[in-house]
Parts: sequence; C-alpha cells; structure tokens
Amino acid sequence: MVIYPTGYDSLPHGYKLANSNNYYDGSIDLINGRSPVPGWTATTDLVTIEGWLAFSAKEGIAFDEVFSTLKNQGGIIKYFGTHRKARPDVNNSFNQPSMADVGFKATIDVKNLKGDYLLGLALGYKRKLILCERFNLPVKILIK
Repeated sequence: MVIYPTGYDSLPHGYKLANSNNYYDGSIDLINGRSPVPGWTATTDLVTIEGWLAFSAKEGIAFDEVFSTLKNQGGIIKYFGTHRKARPDVNNSFNQPSMADVGFKATIDVKNLKGDYLLGLALGYKRKLILCERFNLPVKILIK
C-alpha cells in the first residue's frame, strides 16, 4: 500500500488551473473500503479513495494524472497523488479496449489534520488541472 503522507499546498508542479466545465467522466467508488453515502464520512488516521476518472471515456481519452483533494472550510485545497489501476470494466462499458488505465487509488495520511473537509478529485491532462467539483464528498477528520 502506498501512503501519501503530505499533500501539495498549492497546485502540483507544472500544472495550471483550467476551468471546470464538467467535461470529464468518472466515479468515486469507495472511501475507506465502502461506497460513499450521503452525509459525513468520519476518520482519524487514513483515508483511502478508489474509483476511476477519464478526460473523456466516450472518446477513450484517459488522464495524465489524478490527484485526490481535501478542501477545508476556508476553501484551501491540499492535493495528494494517486496511483493508476486497471479498470477493464470501464474500458468495456465505453467500448474503448485500448484506453489507458483510468482507475486510481490513494491512501492519504490525515493524522495531522482535523475538522471538516470536502474530499474530491482533480484531473491532470496536458499540464492543465481540472477540479472535479461534482465529486466533493464531506469528510470529518477526528482527533484520535
């Protein structure tokens, strides 16, 4: 298991923020091994997020990188890396057998954070970073 202990406090190196026009496809399938449910997910140490994301699954365009994000109540975003996973179900669903792996997984160390956050995604494509606003899920980080 790869654990991302610290996040970027600003945009990841080499990326410029692009307007989010909701032109992306994807899903957050699991948070800490469970399907996301409406309301808060509470945690104390680690947050594991799994899913898939593509610039355009319909056109077979994957991402260059996916970042998981934590946005605090002040609107400050921390960016954490993810690693790719094969998702043949997505390739098959969109009839794109040659599309690069669009699955992702990240385990984030949140021991040094506390409070209410929105857990989300940012898609890196051609050195532009798209904040995937529709995936923001509330997470409460508790002190152990």
